Amino acid sequence: MPLSSPAPRKPFHIRGINCQGYQREDGLWEVEGHLKDTRGFDVNTPWRGLIPQGEPVHDMWMRITFSEDRIIQAVEVVTDVAPYPDSCPHGVASYQNLVGLNIGAGFAKRARERVGARTSCTHQTELLRVLGSVAIQTLGVNYTHVNKSLGNATAMYGDRGARPAILESCHSYATDNPIVNELWPAFYTGPKQEA
Repeated sequence: MPLSSPAPRKPFHIRGINCQGYQREDGLWEVEGHLKDTRGFDVNTPWRGLIPQGEPVHDMWMRITFSEDRIIQAVEVVTDVAPYPDSCPHGVASYQNLVGLNIGAGFAKRARERVGARTSCTHQTELLRVLGSVAIQTLGVNYTHVNKSLGNATAMYGDRGARPAILESCHSYATDNPIVNELWPAFYTGPKQEA
């Protein structure tokens, strides 16, 4: 169901983020993202001159390669278009500090600490946050596809028997939700279900 009809309006800022997850032939995994910002009007800037409506203000890419245990092996970051063409592209080197980081609970915070605000790019870091989530979903799809049963869903989020880190992260994974009772009954805190 789409949103309700809006009041009359005109577009000012349009951001598109497209992300995809892949399994590589060598056993590693990759997520790749593209962030593109445009404006709904012409913009005249001292650094780039006239940027016509619909032309990118930001056009950026990121690829993260990681192992099945979610450890980042490599990062590639490209800034094709940015507001400050002589400065913004230099804010990509700090993303190499992500190598060795685990993509799991608290990833966005730990990633921001590793890349630093002054040495990175706000927009690339936003893309990184989304890619962390896509990485988890990519591995989750793999485990669901391979195991083909809800009983093996714990593999998606940690060691069998250990409390999954995903618990309490959303409404469906609240420990009193019946879904948790089905997936991880040992951690279910809601009312007992009658058989």
